[in-house]
Amino acid sequence: MSGSIDLTGLTIIERIRVRLDVKIKKDSGNGSHNHITDPTGTVVTFNRTFIDIRSITVTAAVGAGSIGITPVYDFVDVPNPTSFKVLLFRTSDGAAISGNFSWKVEGF
Repeated sequence: MSGSIDLTGLTIIERIRVRLDVKIKKDSGNGSHNHITDPTGTVVTFNRTFIDIRSITVTAAVGAGSIGITPVYDFVDVPNPTSFKVLLFRTSDGAAISGNFSWKVEGF
């Protein structure tokens, strides 16, 4: 037959549906940052295994001196992350300071 196409061994897929069902995992904890001994940040190691992180929240601990503290996290987004770093700064002048903090992480 002239002009015919032989599709032997081939399959044509016209519609495909994929459903992903991933549960959100949560992890949290407390830590203490010492800007003298950890000038590049205090390492926080996750208590759970994650494939990817979707949010990190760090809060300066409530107590004397906690007002005016800006917590900052340093996170490198890699597959199967295991940790991030926390630093604390005085809001008024940006100076690195020591103090306590809490953290929360959500991911997959």
